[in-house]
Amino acid sequence: MVTYAFEIKNLIQTGRICPEDINKLSQWIKVQDLPEINEKQMCLFLLACENNIDNTKKCLISYYCERKNAPELFDNRNTEREDIIAQLKTLEFCIIPERTTDNRCIIINRLSDSNACNYNMDVAMKILLMTFDSLLYENPPNGIILLFDMNLMRLSHITKTKIGTVRKILRYIQDGMPVCLREIHVLNVVWFFNRIFAIIKPLMYRELVKKLHLHPVGSDMNDFYQSFIPKTHLPSDYGGELESVKEMHKETIQTLTNLNAHFAEEENQRKTYYNKRN
Repeated sequence: MVTYAFEIKNLIQTGRICPEDINKLSQWIKVQDLPEINEKQMCLFLLACENNIDNTKKCLISYYCERKNAPELFDNRNTEREDIIAQLKTLEFCIIPERTTDNRCIIINRLSDSNACNYNMDVAMKILLMTFDSLLYENPPNGIILLFDMNLMRLSHITKTKIGTVRKILRYIQDGMPVCLREIHVLNVVWFFNRIFAIIKPLMYRELVKKLHLHPVGSDMNDFYQSFIPKTHLPSDYGGELESVKEMHKETIQTLTNLNAHFAEEENQRKTYYNKRN
């Protein structure tokens, strides 16, 4: 069983979930070729799909399909693994503790090492998706705002890009992720960004492209504060009022480490289901 710390009754009391929808989804799952997920998992998919039952069904099916097809991204998720430890030294993942007024969670992802030889795309993306999942454990947000800082990215990083991995990530994020990606902000856009975007744009739905905001080097941060994210929700590195990304990265690592057992539960549930189908 995959455990979560949040309570369904709180979601119902705040009007985020309707008990009837949980029952409808539960009855549908019983006659489908899907694992026996618990009601808290059902709630996550309902929230991600804004309680649209038909979309929730499609999201559930995609979730198990995409995770099965990408073991390099969704299996062996444990912060004590050497490959994950190495990438946690190469990149910084930062969960902003302050949520937006509409209960969206902000995540910052950036390189801390400009040497492309030390970058492993599969493992880096695995950690990012682990970070997404960690947000659902205690208090599911109404979506995620992702800030990706390209400051230390070099042209050599393009050679580390795997089109197969990009395709799998985008399929999962757009069709099967149990939380909605609301905005993507690319900070300190590098001069070769168009080369990268040319690779990924054909794989993006129009809706996701519309969520993408580019901020070139030297952009007016005051405009960013007013139009997108206020100083109260940003680390000091970006002129914000919170502690540095480096410090929050340490806290994020601890958050992920505390969830190692949770990640193992989720993987065991999937693999038990996959084995029964074989």
